[in-house]
Amino acid sequence: MAVPSAGKLHVLVVVQEQDASDHTLYTDCTNGQIWINLQPLMGRERYEAQAIHPTVTHRVTLRYWPGLTGQHRLKRKDTGKLLELLSDPLEIQRQAWFQVDVSERDDPDA
Repeated sequence: MAVPSAGKLHVLVVVQEQDASDHTLYTDCTNGQIWINLQPLMGRERYEAQAIHPTVTHRVTLRYWPGLTGQHRLKRKDTGKLLELLSDPLEIQRQAWFQVDVSERDDPDA
């Protein structure tokens, strides 16, 4: 997989993490604004991804962000939609890039 150039990181998101005491609440992470490449999954790629995670809609590529796990979610700054991480991110290049499949949905709190 070729990593995107900086100009391809076109969506600004806020990283949110689960509250330790209440797993239904999410709070914004400190310094948690990052730019991502958001690509909708189509055709065979989507079919194969849905065999593992039936709700997958997009694939996200982002610069390495230490501590990012499947317990986090991303909130788009432009639309306010949530991107639920469906697994722990896959490192593309050691401490350089992550890639993860996500499910996009509306924010029920908005």
